[in-house]
Amino acid sequence: MRSSKKAVTQTPSFIATKLAERISSGEYPLRSRLPSERELSQNLGVHRRVVRSAITSLVADGWLDHKPNCRPVVVDAQIAHIDRQEWTLDSYGMPSSRLIAMIQWRAMPRQKLTSYQRIFWGLNNVLGQNHYHPIFLDLADKYGDSKVNVNREATHLRYALSHGFGGTLLYPYGGEQNHALLCEVARKMPVVLIDRKVPGLDLDIVSVDNRTAMYNATKHLIDLGHRNIVHAVYNESPSAVQDRLSGYYSAMWDAFGNDAYGIVLISPGTPESPWPLLDAMLSLPVELRPTAIACVNDYLAYTVAERLLARQMSIPQDISVTGFDDILSMLPNGVGLTTMAQPFEEIGQKAAELLLSRLQSPILPCRDIVLPAAITIRGSTAPPPT
Repeated sequence: MRSSKKAVTQTPSFIATKLAERISSGEYPLRSRLPSERELSQNLGVHRRVVRSAITSLVADGWLDHKPNCRPVVVDAQIAHIDRQEWTLDSYGMPSSRLIAMIQWRAMPRQKLTSYQRIFWGLNNVLGQNHYHPIFLDLADKYGDSKVNVNREATHLRYALSHGFGGTLLYPYGGEQNHALLCEVARKMPVVLIDRKVPGLDLDIVSVDNRTAMYNATKHLIDLGHRNIVHAVYNESPSAVQDRLSGYYSAMWDAFGNDAYGIVLISPGTPESPWPLLDAMLSLPVELRPTAIACVNDYLAYTVAERLLARQMSIPQDISVTGFDDILSMLPNGVGLTTMAQPFEEIGQKAAELLLSRLQSPILPCRDIVLPAAITIRGSTAPPPT
């Protein structure tokens, strides 16, 4: 008598479930192609027609995109097949609303021309020529805790949904906690992310090459003769922050090999908060304390500079400081800040182009545009003290 277990495992639905589990676990990553039918047949111990039927089922459910004579491509099951009928369309098949939501934090203290203004300028330049009108939805003028940030982001995403916007550009702060809501928005309108990826979502994104940029910032310090270099960061996990951390470690390793050691200094969160670890580092004997601090962004570089100046330390004579973004050009002591300059206007332009492409064809493969960041050398960096 044959085993019923074997008969069950050979059904297309069971094989489809197994393949879906592999996709969910990341064994078959987003945008990758599945192995061939022959490989899957051998791996799963079933006939090729069973594999073929399972793939057909996964395509129908949105797990895979399958074009003739090509191996299936893994896509996000929740947003892969966007039904244009869910959008509010005009007689030409385009969204009837010409309003595009841009959800981002607004002006921060000490900025002359803010990053969001520069992104908005590039965005408006492209969308305006195509008769669309970007609307800035302000998250706030200062960061809250993670729960506050998630709630603010969710509020604006729901606003874009309920007010019939034709598209959304998002600088995400909520991470994966607004995953389901972002899926809902993406089914109703095109969504383009700026700078940060959202774990588990395959969406169009424009960012800078954060890893290479921080590598170059750290290498600039190394080339000046620094060896004891600290990387100052916030206690955050966005992809951009992690990429910058990776760039710092890579530069230290490439320069010093097995003798390299990286020190990561985590900010307490606000400029006013106590920072005992930084205080302890600065209290070390001169020959042991850091000679340079590579900061994750310009704001943290400004905060670090305030702490150094409060201890009567000179920048860059005692300690060199670098930032990232090029939105603050000067430190509180009047010294120019060496930083990595993001091409904010180009980020806005590319984001608008991605959104227009998505409006034209909702089922295009999602794209990831990565732009370079160039170093801007000012007075905050110099060779280490001898």
